[in-house]
Amino acid sequence: MRSNYSREERQKIVEEYIQSGKSQTVFAPEYGIKPNTLSAWVTKYKSAEACQAAQDYILEQDRFLACS
Repeated sequence: MRSNYSREERQKIVEEYIQSGKSQTVFAPEYGIKPNTLSAWVTKYKSAEACQAAQDYILEQDRFLACS
């Protein structure tokens, strides 16, 4: 099992997992990781997505207010 994946590699794996429609139990071994590891990566990925969406919304609101 490979122990270290870069941030970019983890993101790519999570995106591929989400698109695959497979269970974590089936998908994780394809990359030599445990399902719990994949689960943690998915949680971080979704949290980062939510944070980015919030930041984008705030920036959009700031631009709107600046134009008003």
